[in-house]
Amino acid sequence: MGTIHRSRHMKISVVVALSFSLPVVGCAATSDEEVGVSSAKLSSSNENSAIRYENESYEDAARRHEERFRKNHPNVRQDLAGTAQGNQVAVDKADLSKIPIWDDADIKTHFEKSRDLRFMTTSSRPSFQRRISWLYPDDGCFARAELVNAKAEEWGHTRPYRLFAFGNLTVQTNNSPSGHVNWWYHTVPVVKSASSQEVLVLDAAIDPKAPIPWKTWLLFQVSQLSDVKVAVCDGNTYVPSSACFGSSPPTSTAESDETDAYLQYEWDRQVTLDRDPNKVLGDAPPWIGAESALLAK
Repeated sequence: MGTIHRSRHMKISVVVALSFSLPVVGCAATSDEEVGVSSAKLSSSNENSAIRYENESYEDAARRHEERFRKNHPNVRQDLAGTAQGNQVAVDKADLSKIPIWDDADIKTHFEKSRDLRFMTTSSRPSFQRRISWLYPDDGCFARAELVNAKAEEWGHTRPYRLFAFGNLTVQTNNSPSGHVNWWYHTVPVVKSASSQEVLVLDAAIDPKAPIPWKTWLLFQVSQLSDVKVAVCDGNTYVPSSACFGSSPPTSTAESDETDAYLQYEWDRQVTLDRDPNKVLGDAPPWIGAESALLAK
C-alpha cells in the first residue's frame, strides 16, 4: 500500500507566476468537480491548490492559481518579491546554509512520531482520532508540513525549514485511483543531519518509512534535477504566496485545513480504493510491519 515510484521523464520550462504576500490555504483533488464540495467552498479553501491537472503544464497551473486568487482577493496587493514562489532557483543554486541541524536520533524519532500521532478529529467522526493526511497525496502538502513543524516546536526542537519544489511534478502512488498524482508545487519540512550534513526531507506521503535525502526526494517527482526549481524558506512559510522569511506560524490554519477538508478526502479515498478506513486510518496504517520503504498495496 502506498507505493511511490520515480516519475517518468518530463521536459519543462519553469517560469514564475505572479504571487501574493498574504498566506492562503487550499488544495483540491483531480478536478474541482471531483472534490464533491460547493464552488463557494472550492474558491475559498482550494485557491492555493498544488494540483496540476492531466495535460496541464506548470505554467498553466500556476496561472490558474493566480486567477483564482485574484478573484477571491481583488484588493490584495500583488507582490512576488519575498514569497516562496518568487525565491525559486535552480537546484544547484539553493542556499542550504540556514537549515536547522538536528541530531540523527531526533530526526528519526520526530519523523516517526509526527507520522503516527493521532491528534485530530472531524465533525463527521468526532470520536475517531486521525493522523496527518499522509494517505491523501493529491494535495494538502502545506498543511501536513506545517503540522510536522508545529509538533517539532511543541516537542522542544527548532522548527524545520520548508523546501518547495516547482515544476511539472508527477509521483506514482497506489494511494491514488489513477496510480499517480500531479503537482505544480510540493512542499515539505527539511532538516540537516548532524552526522552527515545531509539535508533530509520529512515527507511520509512519499516515503512513510524514513526521511529522504532532498535530491532523492526531488527525483521522485521529476526525471532530472534540471526539470525542477526549488525555494528554501524558514519554518513558518505556508504556501507559495507566503513570505519566504518572517511569516507567523500558520498552525491553526493548517489544522483547520486538515479537519475541514483533507481528512475527509483521505477517508473517502480509502473507500474508493476498497480499503477499510477504520483500519488504515486507525491502528493499522500501511507502513506498520512493512519491509520496504516503497510499500505495495
